[in-house]
Parts: sequence; C-alpha cells; structure tokens
Amino acid sequence: MQFHCKVLNASHVDALREHCDALSSSWLPHQLSTVLGCVIEPTSSSLLNGASLNCSLPCISNYKTNADSYHSLKLEISKKLNQNIQQSDALKSAVELLSLYVKQLFPINKRNCYLFSEQYIVKSPRSICIDDGTAFDWHFDSQYMPIDCQMTPTVSCWVALDDMMPENGTLIIQGYENQLNSKINQNPHGVEEFNNLHFTRDRKCGIDSRAEIIVIPTGSVVFMSGYVWHCSPPNRTEKNRRAWMPQFSLEPLFHDGELLSLAVPM
Repeated sequence: MQFHCKVLNASHVDALREHCDALSSSWLPHQLSTVLGCVIEPTSSSLLNGASLNCSLPCISNYKTNADSYHSLKLEISKKLNQNIQQSDALKSAVELLSLYVKQLFPINKRNCYLFSEQYIVKSPRSICIDDGTAFDWHFDSQYMPIDCQMTPTVSCWVALDDMMPENGTLIIQGYENQLNSKINQNPHGVEEFNNLHFTRDRKCGIDSRAEIIVIPTGSVVFMSGYVWHCSPPNRTEKNRRAWMPQFSLEPLFHDGELLSLAVPM
C-alpha cells in the first residue's frame, strides 16, 4: 500500500533544504534534540529574537494572518542567519502547492484552508545524539491542541527533504482501519496507554503488525489527518535527517479568544 505521493520538484526541495539548514545553523547539533526536540519553527520567538529584526517592519505586525507578510518575515529571518539565501519564490510556492492538495481533503462544500503551523523536523546524526533523543513516541498531532480546537479538521503534510528509511528515523503510521481495532479511544490521555498496550518500554517508537513503515524518496509527501497515530525511530545514520511539515486547518484555531498559532489564509 502506498501512503505518499511525489509532489515537490527539485527547486522546491533545494529551497526548503537551504532554508532548513539556515535556521538550524544557529543551534549546535546536539541542541536540535535536547533544546528544540528536533523541531524548528521558521517564525518562532527564539528565531525572531535571534535575528534582531527591526520591529517596525510591516510584516511583523500581521504575519499570523497575512500570507505575504508571513512569507516576507520568514525570508527576513533566514537572510539574517544566512545572507546567501536564494529561491524565496520556491519557498512560497511550496506552501501554496500543498494547500491545493489539502483543500481536496477537506469537506467538499468548504474550500477554506489556513496554514496554522510550519516546522522543520531535523534529526541529528546518531554519533551526536547517543541517547536516542531523536525518536518520537506514538502520538497524533491534534493531541497537542486544546480540547476546543481538536474538532476542527486539520491536515499535516510530512515532506521528505532527504530519502527516508528506518535507519534515519522515517515515519511509521497506523492506518485508520488498524486504529479502529487498537482498543483505545483517541484522546489526549490515551497516548501513554497506547504505548503500554502495544510496545515494551524500549520499543515505544517500534513496529508491530499494525504499523506501516514509510520508506519514501526526497520530495514525497505524506498527508495525515490530525488524528492519525504515528511515530518515528531515532536517526542512526551519520547525517542529519530533514523533514518539512506545514499543517493546515479548515478554519482559524482560537483558544480563549486568542489565535492558537498562525491563521494564514491560502
């Protein structure tokens, strides 16, 4: 069974790799896992502060809800970190292209689509993270949202920026049919129970008969609902393993009257 499709071209991949490497260059390799948990957000507060941007820049005031401002801010930050950043148009078109696919996955009578999160997932080499700190336990993305946001449909686009395989920490998912048979409700309190039911303590991100290992080439995308169980083993190779994951919601996500994160209309 195929769980992915080749969507991005070489220009997209080159631009995303360049952007990812520029953002990760501000951290020591071991900090990617110990401090960031392998996740780098292009407009995170730490990068905003580190880039020392002029606070009067127009893109700062409304980047969470305006597509042009969001992409301008991403570029301003990355240029501060790496003056040689190129292909900014490819960065923007990659997000726009994926949003077209995501719109086809949302209800047919609603073609709204909002970028609510964007992140690079960078797993440092095994030689650096000897404690297997680059493994991700079983989880589903919606579990990290407040309860009042979890009913809004979301789609995560997990994009391979390197060839993905078990050795470098690829994605492992449990298909919907298998989830129905897993004897566990999908709720924020079910993660520990799921791990204990299906895996021994040292194999929480391991494989059993319900798991599907995603072996995919660079540029391929796995589209996942916010309720798809997935995990990934550690990176045991000698190179960084890079993935890009923009996430889209059907509607802007609010919690206690405030935007949960981004709400960039696509």
